[in-house]
Amino acid sequence: MPDDQIELQVYAADSSGEQFIFQLDTVSSFAKPLMQSGALTSGYFVAQWQISELDSGRVYFWRCRKNTSEGADVWVSGDFFAGNEFGWGQLIPEQMAKNKVQNATITRTGISLKPQLSIFRAESGGFDDLNYAVLFVNGTPVSTSGRGHNIAVCDPYGEFVEFQHFDTHASADDVAAMVIFLESIPEGYFVLAGIRDSGAQQMTEAAYQALEQIGSQFCRNVGFRDSWAIVGKKGAAIGSVPEKWVERFGGEAVAEDTLITFPVSGDAETQKIGPAAQWGYLRFAVDSVSENRKIAISVYGFNENTFQWDLLKTDISSQNIPLNNVDASNYPYLKLKAKLTSADRFYSPLLKNWQVYFTPTCDLAVSKSTISVIPQRIIQGGKVTFSAEIFNIGYADADSIEVSLYEINPQGERELVESKRLGAVQRNHSEQIAFSFSVVDAAGEQKFSVRLDPDDKINEISETNNQAEAAVFVEADTTAPQIEVSFDGKSIVDGDYVAQKPVIEILLFDNSTFDISTDTSRVHIFIDGQKIPFGDQENMAQFMPEVDNSDSTLRVSVRLVRQFDDGEHELVVYGIDINKNAAHLEKRFLVISKFALLNVFNYPNPFSASTRFTFHLTQPAEKVTIKIFTIGGRLINQLEEYNCEAGYHQIEWDGRDGDDDEIANGVYLYKITAKNQDARAEKIEKCVIIH
Repeated sequence: MPDDQIELQVYAADSSGEQFIFQLDTVSSFAKPLMQSGALTSGYFVAQWQISELDSGRVYFWRCRKNTSEGADVWVSGDFFAGNEFGWGQLIPEQMAKNKVQNATITRTGISLKPQLSIFRAESGGFDDLNYAVLFVNGTPVSTSGRGHNIAVCDPYGEFVEFQHFDTHASADDVAAMVIFLESIPEGYFVLAGIRDSGAQQMTEAAYQALEQIGSQFCRNVGFRDSWAIVGKKGAAIGSVPEKWVERFGGEAVAEDTLITFPVSGDAETQKIGPAAQWGYLRFAVDSVSENRKIAISVYGFNENTFQWDLLKTDISSQNIPLNNVDASNYPYLKLKAKLTSADRFYSPLLKNWQVYFTPTCDLAVSKSTISVIPQRIIQGGKVTFSAEIFNIGYADADSIEVSLYEINPQGERELVESKRLGAVQRNHSEQIAFSFSVVDAAGEQKFSVRLDPDDKINEISETNNQAEAAVFVEADTTAPQIEVSFDGKSIVDGDYVAQKPVIEILLFDNSTFDISTDTSRVHIFIDGQKIPFGDQENMAQFMPEVDNSDSTLRVSVRLVRQFDDGEHELVVYGIDINKNAAHLEKRFLVISKFALLNVFNYPNPFSASTRFTFHLTQPAEKVTIKIFTIGGRLINQLEEYNCEAGYHQIEWDGRDGDDDEIANGVYLYKITAKNQDARAEKIEKCVIIH
């Protein structure tokens, strides 16, 4: 870890706002910690401690624990090497303790082949001193003793080869056979020997010389029924091996020796290293290597596509190897495997340390506590907004992060609602992202899950904090939608007149916010019993998605232009919301193609202050004029209305003349004249004013 930006942190997602204590030392015992933090308050995800002014080139140990209301929690610990680059390393044996080893061991200086001990023991008792002889290899008897010399042979690596017994007390032939047997043993083999009863009477010069070839210095001194034991070695100098001679009645003779050898080969394998944004290089240091003792390093990469460990580099002996040709996007993690070999098996090579340098990654995080749901209760089809604060608690900035929102069905399966892409999230910073959508599920609690980088495109320190759940409570929707219909912008009542080719607008209002603005299954239109299809051709219904309406419950707007024949007609509209609540509306209307004024009267009549002139137009009029006359025919006022649609109209008169003076009590005439381009219609009626 670079010594100018050392930042220690522990994951504390369930402990936001709680107090943590850190300690730092140069030894793992922490008997007298080198440094200790004060009480540090954790954030949403981590508790952090920043340190400066550490000695470069040293290994440091650190630990952290939470202070709870019940007292101090258990320590969590780690270690790091203060240097000038970021990476991974095992520089001292304590850092190597978690490695997986086979036929290898971790010593105070590094990793070596595992020593193999062969323990030899020869025991002898003359006739008067328990009268026995037993030869042991690693605690296991390898002899079936008889009178005289009992001899076991082991190869140079301590493996038992064979056992022979020779009656050197009574048989000259056995003595001669023993000489031949000893002379046939190869140089460097171990020879264990012990006398039972007695083994001196038939001994010869050749026999003594043969025993001296395995290093004996007391063989010529052994007398009748003496005890004698040796752990010799063929070719050893006289007196250089463990040997014991005890005269008769002096007790037992015991000789012991231990042989240390090493296996031909052994392995040491690290835990996974990384993740990395980019790999740098591998460096390691060795000792005690030679032509017969070697160390070769192999590099394995975890394949993100196959989820297997691939062998990337093998038999590396050079102690500084570049790794920048390893694609970190495909191999975010590496592990090292050292193969130690010893051809002579008497000495072991030593792996002193190994290091991998790389560019670190980000660590994206989200949790339930960083998600807000507004509102927390909605009706079926209602709109809800999930807002999530995304944190980066790693060692590098993150760019272009995909964030997905999933609905969790009752079976626990995830169904994608929406995916969005977040720009950059700098390390030790956070960014907001929001999803707004309508919930159409059954009533009750509905769970949702926010997932960061769902396709695992970004290498991260940990992906355990990439997902969090939140819920919204859905209330049942039993309210049917509302339907409004207008002809040429006007609402009508049954029996009203409409234009021969009106613009019919149908609006569907609903408390569900689900978008059904272009869903043909939600609106069904019938005219005179015939269903009207949706499309862009004449006489077809068309959705109008751009609706300027201040009513937030407006869900559907449909426009229909249709030519009608003269007579009575019926419009029926069915509306169905997302929760299958249904409504329908019927309108009966009249169409007269001839331009005419119908149902002309004023109300109230008589009147005192004001009255309304009412009438029906069978077709639209460019201008409607109302002229008011005295009974004598004098014009006293004139009212005008422009661009009047077909159907019912009313125009108010305040009972005053053109000079805004009150008129006298009496009977007056009024003439209504309607005009369009090709036609004109008039109607004269009476009105009475009484002040």
